[in-house]
Amino acid sequence: MTDKDDERFHEIDDEHFDDSENLYFPFRESSVPEDAAGDEAYEEFSDMMLSFFSDFVSLLPLDIQDYARNAFDALTTQGCGEPEESNRILKAMRKEHKDIPGLYLMEARNCKSIAVSMMHETGREEELAATLRKERKALSEYIRRSDDADILDFQSYLWARAERSKVSLMLGDAKGAFSAIICLPHDTGFSMERLMDELDSYYMNDDEDEYSDNWYRFLSEADNAVQIEYSDPFDIIDSIVDPGHASEYVRMMNDSGMTGPMLMVTVDAGKDINSAAVDMQQVLAACLRACPEAECAYFDSFFVDKELLKMLLDDTEDGYFCGIVMYRISVEGDVAKTNSLGVWGRKELSLPVGSFSSPAEAAFTLAKAAERHVSKALKPGSVIEVNGRHFTVGEGNGDLLDLKA
Repeated sequence: MTDKDDERFHEIDDEHFDDSENLYFPFRESSVPEDAAGDEAYEEFSDMMLSFFSDFVSLLPLDIQDYARNAFDALTTQGCGEPEESNRILKAMRKEHKDIPGLYLMEARNCKSIAVSMMHETGREEELAATLRKERKALSEYIRRSDDADILDFQSYLWARAERSKVSLMLGDAKGAFSAIICLPHDTGFSMERLMDELDSYYMNDDEDEYSDNWYRFLSEADNAVQIEYSDPFDIIDSIVDPGHASEYVRMMNDSGMTGPMLMVTVDAGKDINSAAVDMQQVLAACLRACPEAECAYFDSFFVDKELLKMLLDDTEDGYFCGIVMYRISVEGDVAKTNSLGVWGRKELSLPVGSFSSPAEAAFTLAKAAERHVSKALKPGSVIEVNGRHFTVGEGNGDLLDLKA
């Protein structure tokens, strides 16, 4: 190239040069955002959907067009991460259309989002409790209206019942709400289909039942809503960490007390709490057969070791109700105590172990007494006979009754 040809080229004034339309070879690295093409496509899609929705609303009867627009606004604000604003719109909608179940379901989901964000902050315990109460109320309204409408969305209905039980437990109201977590070792190889095969021993599974790798929900014949959820926080390690170093990360998480893979079982009682307890025991037994490597479990905060898990499994296979585990009987010092009778709406029972040959004998006696208490509430001052022994029922501290020989 000659010097004459070089004269055709001029230095670019980078202060004023604009090549913002050049998406492929921009002069400035910052002249076009990396996601510019994606943003443009998103805007086009949004415009298309807004136009579609506008046309759709124009085809509706005039008296419900405003409602349709409000419904769209409630959905979009929820999707944009503004649950408070979404609930404000829903509240206005309920003034004229209070019998629509979906309004309450969306409100409950918004309340859950708000509650989850509050859990990560300190000093907001009262606000959190108030939000949880609002969520539970919305869930109850949704469930009641779904029952009246013969259920509109079955999976949402089952989720709502399980979620209501979880919220009730968080608020300290255990009646009718059974919940347990089964702890599994890392690399357990969990399979929801294998668990469903084990459930076939107790339930007739519908071929059209919906499930995923991580959850399964069904309604028992006794009208108890059952939800099983699988989670493994180590999955994220496997997906982002070099396999050669993954085991070290797992060890660090274990050392820090972080929870590994788990199965969470929730049973929301229908009309009969006793049948819900039986469903809970059967589902837990199916989980233990599907995951024989299970290390331990928690019923709320009550620890259940491997020996007790085996007892529950053996009793279930023999057709017995496992009172020791289901009533969460613990022996602390010289006293045996129940820890779950609030689920039945009863006060807890305690029993001194000193007059028994072993703590185990005291625990089994207390289990029989708890069975009587669940069937018909014991009253202070009454006398009961259990396994040939007579006990007087005394008033203990708080929600506790003492049995004295």
